[in-house]
Amino acid sequence: MPCQLTVRASLRHWKTMKKSELPQKACPVCKRPFLWRKKWKKDWENVRYCSERCRRQRSSHIGDDE
Repeated sequence: MPCQLTVRASLRHWKTMKKSELPQKACPVCKRPFLWRKKWKKDWENVRYCSERCRRQRSSHIGDDE
């Protein structure tokens, strides 16, 4: 994963980025990758789960590859 400074700098220009260039993370619950979304623009570093469903199921997966 690129360093945080690179991600922040690249997110400044999200309107001109291709979907394939957006940063992505892996959800610790379902293990699937998920891409950056506009609604997470200001809080991307703190986003951990791909969906509300995975966030609710987190208690059963605490300690799994976080």
